Amino acid sequence: QSIVHCKKRAELFERVCQTAIEDGGFSLAMITQCSPAKDDIEITHIAGDNSGFCDWITEQKKLSPELIPRTGVMQTIYQRQNIVINDYLHEMLTTPFHQVAKNANIGAAGYYLIREGDNIFGVMALYASEAGFFTEQVQATLEEIAGDVCFALDNLNRDQQLIDSERLFHNLATFVRVGIFRLNPQGKLVYINEFGTSLLQIRPNASTEYWLKKIVPADYQQLQQIGR
Repeated sequence: QSIVHCKKRAELFERVCQTAIEDGGFSLAMITQCSPAKDDIEITHIAGDNSGFCDWITEQKKLSPELIPRTGVMQTIYQRQNIVINDYLHEMLTTPFHQVAKNANIGAAGYYLIREGDNIFGVMALYASEAGFFTEQVQATLEEIAGDVCFALDNLNRDQQLIDSERLFHNLATFVRVGIFRLNPQGKLVYINEFGTSLLQIRPNASTEYWLKKIVPADYQQLQQIGR
């Protein structure tokens, strides 16, 4: 549950990968951000001993780009569903990667979609040295974790949108030559921008009665009723 409360993406992905190694018993964990249109993979976070496996995959982007669509990560993106390969070294799909996987002691792999809102952000890729590692119970747990990661991403996006909105309001309130006021439900003035202060010659801590007298009569009568 701690991943849901991460404050930054980097912290979220680092914690997911590290937890997979330390608590999940995986030999390698990584987060990949993908671009299906370009058949591209960007490995953003890694934990565990990959024995050159990740470097080899990255090199193939230049040397043998035709292999990238055959990776478990890209197949997960294409099929838009989680994929588990419980016998990695004997799976036909992974044939081009058998030798490098053997060198990295990879026996099984699981690929879990990470969604950001309605879009696919990338894949959580997990590798184990033991073939058959991904039992039904392990898969169910990983699906739940992937869901938590998606939920955490949505939380981070909402927080950022709030920050952006507050920054926009601050900039607007600071630079526009219009008086901007904020009232609480009782009609008490709780915010006034710089131009409004200059315009009405009042301060934010002014009493309700004092600042009400500074506005036009029609608004004055309405806000008097609110304040009572």
